[in-house]
Amino acid sequence: MQEGYHKIFDDTLVTVWSVPNYCYRCGNKAAIMLVDKNAVWDFKTFESVSDTTTIENYRNVVPYFL
Repeated sequence: MQEGYHKIFDDTLVTVWSVPNYCYRCGNKAAIMLVDKNAVWDFKTFESVSDTTTIENYRNVVPYFL
């Protein structure tokens, strides 16, 4: 799922992946599925940040496992 989402069964089922570059090894994008009031849908995809990115004030960040 490199593009962040995957459509199957003639676009009747969609999987949206929310974790870009899972565990810094999968190389995938993340996506958000946008659906308007007419049920027309589109996707916004996101790249991951570098694994060397640091958080300046790490004490204010809630751990992902809580």
